[in-house]
Amino acid sequence: MNRSAIFSALALWFVMCFFVSVVTFQQGRENITQTLDENIVELGEKLTSELNRFQNVPVLLSDDPRVIHALSDPVQAKDLNHHLERWAGQLGADAIYLLDRDGSAIASSNWQQPDSFIGHNFRYRPYYQLALGGQLGRYFALGAVSQKRGYYFSYGVVSQRKIQGVVVVKVDLANAISSWPHFIDNHFVVADEMGVAFYSSYSHFPDFALAPLTPYQIQRLQDTNRYGKHISNTLVQDTYRGIFHQASGSLVNFSEDSLATVMVRHPMTDYGWQLYGFNSLYAAYERVGQAILVANGVYFLLLLAFMSWRQTTVTKRKLSDLNDQLETLVISRTHDLVESNQQLRDTLIQYERSQAELKQTQSELMQAAKLAMLGELSASINHEINQPLAAMRSYAENTEKLIARERYDLAQSNLSEIIKLNTMVAEIIARFKVFAKRTDMPTTVTSVSEAIRAAIAIIRNQLIKQGVTVKVADIDESWMVNADAVQLEQVLINLLHNAIQALQQAASPTITITTERVGHTIEIYVADNGSGLSKEAQQRIFEPFFSTKKTGLGLGLTISRRMIESFHGTLQFQAEYTQGACFVICLPCTNQEDSQ
Repeated sequence: MNRSAIFSALALWFVMCFFVSVVTFQQGRENITQTLDENIVELGEKLTSELNRFQNVPVLLSDDPRVIHALSDPVQAKDLNHHLERWAGQLGADAIYLLDRDGSAIASSNWQQPDSFIGHNFRYRPYYQLALGGQLGRYFALGAVSQKRGYYFSYGVVSQRKIQGVVVVKVDLANAISSWPHFIDNHFVVADEMGVAFYSSYSHFPDFALAPLTPYQIQRLQDTNRYGKHISNTLVQDTYRGIFHQASGSLVNFSEDSLATVMVRHPMTDYGWQLYGFNSLYAAYERVGQAILVANGVYFLLLLAFMSWRQTTVTKRKLSDLNDQLETLVISRTHDLVESNQQLRDTLIQYERSQAELKQTQSELMQAAKLAMLGELSASINHEINQPLAAMRSYAENTEKLIARERYDLAQSNLSEIIKLNTMVAEIIARFKVFAKRTDMPTTVTSVSEAIRAAIAIIRNQLIKQGVTVKVADIDESWMVNADAVQLEQVLINLLHNAIQALQQAASPTITITTERVGHTIEIYVADNGSGLSKEAQQRIFEPFFSTKKTGLGLGLTISRRMIESFHGTLQFQAEYTQGACFVICLPCTNQEDSQ
């Protein structure tokens, strides 16, 4: 973006923030003012309802015979204390007391309290004077004895057609206001008919007059002890007066560092009071901040969308030019690609041929290794076959002599032995024939125990010649693996053959074969007690053409590992074996084995 575009974006952002702030603040102020006005009206109605609940109580009590008799009988007056205490508790009044004609309290509900009204004279109170004149007295004042603010209802007690005393009910405004649900969110101030603010939810507000009081009004307040005796300095203050003379819904400030506050007023006409409500505009400012935050988010998203659209347009134009250039370039390169593809196809064909030749070579190499091992086992073949053939010849010569002597029973026995020896020779030849056969067959299911026994049988003559003892642990006959039987036998024979050669210098040459089931695999351990392998030999033992023997080709273990890996198994050297060498064959179990 150039400098002009940045300046335009900032100017638009500033105008948007200003407009959002003004509109949101105005809406927030209107909502706060409306809510505050509703709450103050609700508080005024609650106070009026609470006070109206007590205004007829002194009228009803003035007709009670116990109240009338207490004015003339001191004993009845003492008994009346208990009744007044019970009535005050039931009604929720702060105090109920009885004044005689001179204005002295002769019975009171708070008779047991230290600040009891009994004995105090209240003839200076307007509510007493009104009741003595036959009217329902109504008056708000600070308690002269209790120093608690309250509203007083009074009514004269008539006896012998003459007012002999006054019943007074004092109501504590604090009890009614404390249950107001909006007290925490909103503040209020209550002013009497003279314009004196006498009650406030602000703890720091003193009693003060909303307008300067006349000397007569001050004297009147002092004579009635409405707000205490020393009221000249507390009532005549100019600190907050200007606040209360503004129109309802105006913004006011209580101090220079405070937030603006909304002020509303509500007249309580039944009692001649003015109720002022206040609420801070903090919620409006908070709403403005939230609105600006949201507006900024929307603005920057739109700005990003515009920039993205503009960038996309420019990019499309550039891409169009680039496509024209690429078309020319593609045409020039197509010929080269066609030639490259042809070369790649030729390379792939050559690779497939090489793979086929490699596979063929690997198969032939395995067969060569097997035939090489058969060459080493030729001595075993001769030994295995020559002994039965010699025995057969001896039995045949004896049979001729026995037939000549007509001893046919013994001749029959010799013929049976010849047949047995012939069968044994056939089995030996078949075993080596199968081992020498080329195996390109797919993987089959092979019994672990049969493969181990067949490998030991093929190399048995070499074991006997070298004096090697083979220890085979118990093998579960049901263990089956996914492997070709002949190839597995070839791997086992190769491991046994290597172990025999490693045991040539051992004092008690021993080969140990153990098997173990681990999860879904069968592990075959072939270990010897020879001299073992060096660390270098252990690391290179499976490398092609590496051998620890002078005449070895170094392919036996390499081919054996590839055979086992073709069955998805592993062939490893166990380095942790303490004496000699140990190889581990791991092969997967068959599905039949897994289901058992």
